[in-house]
Amino acid sequence: MLREFPHYSFNRYLDLYILHGFTSATYLLYLPFIIILGYILLNVSLVRDFLQINAFTPTHSQKQAITLRRHSSPAATIIKETIAPPAPPKSVAEAVPAAESESFTTFSINTPITVNSPASADKYIKFIDGKATTGEAFLRIDDCYFFETVEEKYFVEHPKGRFQVSKPLSVLELELDPIHFFRIHRSCIINMNHLNSYTYWEKGKYLVYVKGTNQARELVMPRTRLDAFKKSLSENRSLPSKQL
Repeated sequence: MLREFPHYSFNRYLDLYILHGFTSATYLLYLPFIIILGYILLNVSLVRDFLQINAFTPTHSQKQAITLRRHSSPAATIIKETIAPPAPPKSVAEAVPAAESESFTTFSINTPITVNSPASADKYIKFIDGKATTGEAFLRIDDCYFFETVEEKYFVEHPKGRFQVSKPLSVLELELDPIHFFRIHRSCIINMNHLNSYTYWEKGKYLVYVKGTNQARELVMPRTRLDAFKKSLSENRSLPSKQL
């Protein structure tokens, strides 16, 4: 077109590239390019998913630190909880199907909320400073719903509102009691005492519902964290509890 400009005929363009463009010759001409492009995009997507999954997996040093914290916590006394019918599953393992299906599988946690655990060690923090537009607040850790990272800033959801905190999640994960707090995602730590439910979503991901300031928050957890999550949930629900 540029080579023949300004004497290029629009009728010639319409006849050559539009009307006679949908032919087997044209299809075979562009097919290799489409296949190569699709193959490149598919591999880019797979590499990106692989890097994201590896980012969610704790490093060897982080696993050792978390294991040491869990073993250093005093043993919890297991008690039998009385729950109004309908009774929940006997264990968390029975609540989540062994094989994931395409349909949604939801497990609601109806056990009482643990508000004060006498087994918490003194080495874990009990309060944290938070900043909001209304000023600063001294927040009780047990009341916090969850901590999250948004655009390289750190926030906590609390009954008093949403506050910004100065400590990154990597530091908070070591300072919070692992019996009550669990890191479901690289950018989110939840308070297991305020967990409502969780359900399988799609592509190896789960939706975790936690109390929020105004309503329950929907958070995403990768499948790689599921086993550790169920173990942490079982330990948390085995503590002596008190209904609110």
